[in-house]
Amino acid sequence: MEMGLRLWEMADRSVLAITGTSYTRQATRMKHAVAAAVNAAKAALDEGSLATAVAEIELRYRLDAGTPGGLVEQVGRALDATDSVLGAVDYLTALRAITVSSMTAYFERLTGPLVVEFAP
Repeated sequence: MEMGLRLWEMADRSVLAITGTSYTRQATRMKHAVAAAVNAAKAALDEGSLATAVAEIELRYRLDAGTPGGLVEQVGRALDATDSVLGAVDYLTALRAITVSSMTAYFERLTGPLVVEFAP
């Protein structure tokens, strides 16, 4: 079994995708594990862990923008996602504004699980 987590940012929304793959005999177990991941994240949410996560994300974002090429890449991605030249600044501003209550509300708005199965 393998699980993954991806965040896709688009102009009008973000998609948090928790994915999992397994052999057929472990499919039910994988579906429960993927669904449980969101509940576990919601249950573990507190001010300290959120502050740490926000600081780590901001640090990585700034480090990625620490070279001329990295800066162009970060600003370009933000521009593509938001159609705004201030997209990168707006991202960091929004990141710093995240609170436990806004994260809890975000978890409550998540839809799914949406399941698509591919079999040979």
